[in-house]
Amino acid sequence: MFKPKVVFTAISIWFSFHIIVFFVIGPSMFQDMKDLNEKALFMSSQMMQLSGITMLFIGILMYLCRDLEIAQAKKFLLASGVMLVFMDIIMIKDEMIAMEKYPNDPAMHTPLSAIAIFLVLTIYSLYVALTVKD
Repeated sequence: MFKPKVVFTAISIWFSFHIIVFFVIGPSMFQDMKDLNEKALFMSSQMMQLSGITMLFIGILMYLCRDLEIAQAKKFLLASGVMLVFMDIIMIKDEMIAMEKYPNDPAMHTPLSAIAIFLVLTIYSLYVALTVKD
């Protein structure tokens, strides 16, 4: 449970799943946003596709890290955990702004379950990176 290989697998699955979020679920949300003009819609669509490919890239990279030696895996998990902390901070900040500005528009919110999963994966990666013995 607390082996780097398991952490890499969990992060890989979670990030790879986001290809569905950004390529299937995301575009369907645009249909509900009638106030977007054509340029905004085009730019948002491009950003969604780029985000989806980036998440898949990270997912594949994490999957390929499963066979690293323990010392390298710990370094990579520590770096990943630190970057996930930054990602969590930005995600929570943006969600707080969305809750204030768009309290009744679910398309503008990150699901709280997704935020929780990101937080758990952040803690998991940092914990394993700092506690696993070489």
